[in-house]
Amino acid sequence: MMGDIYRNAAGVVVWLEPATKTTARTFDLMERIVAVTQPHELSSLDTYIMSQKEFLQACGLPTIQDQAWIHLDRLFWNPWYYRMWIIQEENFNRVSTFIKSKFKPPSSVNIFNSSDDTYIKISPNPVLNLNQIIEMFRQENQFMSLDRLLALSMNSVATWPVDKIYGILGLASGSVASTIVPRYDLSPENLFRSLTEQLVKTSLDILSQASVPRWMKTRNLPSWVPDWSQPVGIEPLLSPLRRVYAMSCGDTKPRVNVTSQTLVVSGLIVDTIVSVGYIYLPKRRDTTKQRVIKMKGLSVGIRMNSFFMNLLLNWENLSSSIVTHPTREAVGSVFARTLIANLDILDGENISYQDAYACFRDALLGHTVDHWPKAVQDAQPRYLQAFDTIAHGRCLVITSRDYMGLGPLSSSVGDKVV
Repeated sequence: MMGDIYRNAAGVVVWLEPATKTTARTFDLMERIVAVTQPHELSSLDTYIMSQKEFLQACGLPTIQDQAWIHLDRLFWNPWYYRMWIIQEENFNRVSTFIKSKFKPPSSVNIFNSSDDTYIKISPNPVLNLNQIIEMFRQENQFMSLDRLLALSMNSVATWPVDKIYGILGLASGSVASTIVPRYDLSPENLFRSLTEQLVKTSLDILSQASVPRWMKTRNLPSWVPDWSQPVGIEPLLSPLRRVYAMSCGDTKPRVNVTSQTLVVSGLIVDTIVSVGYIYLPKRRDTTKQRVIKMKGLSVGIRMNSFFMNLLLNWENLSSSIVTHPTREAVGSVFARTLIANLDILDGENISYQDAYACFRDALLGHTVDHWPKAVQDAQPRYLQAFDTIAHGRCLVITSRDYMGLGPLSSSVGDKVV
């Protein structure tokens, strides 16, 4: 019903909140960020050798002490942006007009569509998450599978936990989605479990959503059932958004048997973990107290340099224990691809993953990258973004057959690879 309402509407008016004395300055800052964070504006700035103050001055942005950053951050965390039902509203309606009292934000939802948000150490995550869902849905120009929508909406919130499922049914396709009838007398635990039982019969990828830490664990759920009522602390490694991870199983259907609280899955043990590296969990500064500029998404202060130096040296030492990789590919190349789960960050350029990693390493540790070709320098921030997303909360593991990969927080020597 909600889908039909928004699908047939000529437009939707979105009221964010009443205006305050800071509204005008907040919207002015929003427009300035959009202007200065265009790629052609940033290409001439060597952000890795510039201080935060110099970077802000070069971009014509306020100092980090300016309260406008805090007000902008609050705007991005307006409840409208991260509510579950808004996903359906924004995907189906033709035009959204955003109003904050007499002020109209400049394309508020799409403020970061064409800009590099990683330079700004405020947190526009709700805006970016909503943008991603809208863009992917409209690119496909059709309904999405339910497991794909669940992966996209992991960090959206709902007053009633069951609406984390019901709120996207209007967008979902597939046999599983068609069997779900909204029932508000059904507990979240029963809904989440019954849904997982259905989804796991077609793909085990959904178990990746159950394996990641949530901000809180308050529900009595088996370990194989995702608690969709809670945002995730770490993005799942396997999800319908990145099918590259699941290519090894092809179209093989899992053999699953659910009894009581136990999920029994048939499989073959193919390897054993023999070495486990440090976990990539940097301690980020509290951005609610100080609004600062990020350098390509991560601070390059002395404390962070020390953390990354220890982490990368530990992982490099582990990988060096492999003399010859089973595929005969150079170990350094395998290592560079593993840290970003083989994502394509080369953008068609004739450069190697090893060079992209080496340039990324130089930049991360505060070294100059001027000696690298321009194509490698351009690939470096893409490598960093992929690394920060993929490796966060994970560790490098080496197996008895000399394979390497990224394992979960709980990885231990002796764990079996199935």
